[in-house]
Amino acid sequence: MNRARTAPAIVATCLALSLGACSSDDTGSALTQPVRDVTAAPADTSFVSGGDLADARARELQELADARDRMLATPQTVEVAPSCEEFNAVMAEARGATSDDYDGAVYSAYLRAMDAKQVAPDETFRLFDTASRLMTERMLGDASQETIEAVGDAVSDADAACAAAGVTLVP
Repeated sequence: MNRARTAPAIVATCLALSLGACSSDDTGSALTQPVRDVTAAPADTSFVSGGDLADARARELQELADARDRMLATPQTVEVAPSCEEFNAVMAEARGATSDDYDGAVYSAYLRAMDAKQVAPDETFRLFDTASRLMTERMLGDASQETIEAVGDAVSDADAACAAAGVTLVP
């Protein structure tokens, strides 16, 4: 029998009966073993006692889901002073970017701004919103004048709250 012609037929049979074992002998018989039931329980279940493993995993998943829901339901915000200090740190990181790793430093500053924006109080939210936009534009090339002015406006808006908290903003 010509193997070149029978090989595609054997492969097709194997794919169609993916639970069986295949043979490529010249007898033309593709199935050499009976199909086994893969839905049956494994013979050795000594490692699982009364479904304890499944129950423990279900409890763990439920606890994680509950913790996530609590975190999302009550957003944690930081105080104004640490938020203002973080803005200064983000901007210092971006200003300190060297030509050797400019994109990496600006991207790192962008990530910090995005993280801080998630927990920023109302007084400083715009600082991080505009800073993240500024970092995005810097990664893509030059920042637009509109974005630079938006950062300046956000600094002006948050300046009084930050000064009252004892922090001077340095854009």
